[in-house]
Amino acid sequence: MNSNQFYLLFVAALLCACSSNDILSPEPEPEPVSEVLAISALSVTDIEAVATDSASWEIDMPYSTDLTSVPVTLTLEGLGAHIVGTDSMDERSVTLDLSRPATITVADTVGAQRSYTLAVYHGNLPMVYIETPAPILSKEEWVKKCSMTIVNAGESNVDLQKVQLKGRGNSTWGFPKKPYAVKLDSKTPLLGMPAHKRWCLLANWNDRTLLRNDVSFEVARHFPALAWTPRGQFVEVTLNGEFMGNYYLCEQIKVAESRVNITEMTSDDTEGEALTGGYLFELDTNYDEVNKFRTPYRRLPVNFKDPDEDVLTPEQFAYASDYFSRIESILYGRAEGDIFDYIDIDSFIDWWLMHELVFNGEPQSPKSSYMYKDRGGLLCAGPVWDFDWGTLRPKDEVDWYIDKAIWYGALLKLPRFRERTKERWAMIRSGLEEIPAYIDAQAALISESAEVNYAQWPMNITPNGDEELSQTEAVERMKSAYISRLAKLDILIEAL
Repeated sequence: MNSNQFYLLFVAALLCACSSNDILSPEPEPEPVSEVLAISALSVTDIEAVATDSASWEIDMPYSTDLTSVPVTLTLEGLGAHIVGTDSMDERSVTLDLSRPATITVADTVGAQRSYTLAVYHGNLPMVYIETPAPILSKEEWVKKCSMTIVNAGESNVDLQKVQLKGRGNSTWGFPKKPYAVKLDSKTPLLGMPAHKRWCLLANWNDRTLLRNDVSFEVARHFPALAWTPRGQFVEVTLNGEFMGNYYLCEQIKVAESRVNITEMTSDDTEGEALTGGYLFELDTNYDEVNKFRTPYRRLPVNFKDPDEDVLTPEQFAYASDYFSRIESILYGRAEGDIFDYIDIDSFIDWWLMHELVFNGEPQSPKSSYMYKDRGGLLCAGPVWDFDWGTLRPKDEVDWYIDKAIWYGALLKLPRFRERTKERWAMIRSGLEEIPAYIDAQAALISESAEVNYAQWPMNITPNGDEELSQTEAVERMKSAYISRLAKLDILIEAL
């Protein structure tokens, strides 16, 4: 190799080296890391917390604990490990406000830091922590930029940001203990329930047992034609650091694959088969939706729940209102036709019997009475909703309770409807024997929470007649009423 070749090779190697990031842009020094820095144990007084993941601890504290100033003792791993913000490098304890989840940051002598969250719960129910930037004062206006954290739910623990909340309910919004509507930023599964954005936190203030909605939903699930019934879980709620007691976190009635599973319409669905569905209606005398109509004969208040006001077209409105008019014209002798070419007989039977069984008079008004119609399908009764007022109480002297509600007075005059009712009851009846055991199980689940809730939220109204009873007495009375009503329906249906 001559001198010119050597020079060229040297220059090429130098250029390659200069283009290397190692020379031109050296890697920054890594942050100090201590593999052993960690909280290995955490306790409040004599109560040990449990690590739920690598960055979270949970602790079961008695309801009576003052959580605003709680001494927390840590066992730390790592050279010189200490709590950041304390005066002493050897400090192993700190006083925290645990009325909401608190963050503890620990460090060691090489500069490594790790942060941990500590959250309190009570007993065996999940705790839902909600933070809002402003009070929730309205059923119309969403409070935005809220957060919701669920702990003591195992793998279903979540920490959600960009949550919105507002009040919900009609009469229930006027009660001391408020119910809430929840809207998440994205579809999320909660407490084992399928993912969705929209949820409800039911307060159940006027229900001494707290169980009426949950038990009634379980009853409905035994009726096959009630294809979807809201799922829910009992929780406890802390709102902006204030413990609010027992709530029922459940699915809101919405059109979705995991809920009311019908075609979701667009504004382009204005003719042909596309115009026939899907529609979700609520029959309710509050009559408070933007799009609504009254039926021509019974003057039933029909509210459009889906499509909503941003989607519904004049053609869709006319189709739906004409469909209801046709049903009433046939039922009340103003037109020829087979009513069962328009309504789904099994769903109307199951929905009626379910309300009769739990003794719910809401359809008499009507209130909270839902119907839906899928594309190309018949009008179906359901889903069921709203059972905290006046249900599951002793009324042995009453025979049929809602046999005149909505269209049932006319339907029960039809031999086919009566015979099919007997067939449906024979099919469903045995499964309904499971409900008393379900009541016992759910009562045991919430027993301590229910007593604390009752002390925090005493009642001054008596819709169910058990407000002065103990929790145990109220549950036994409800269970006895169910068993008695089940036997009564055997007699009534046989006599149809």
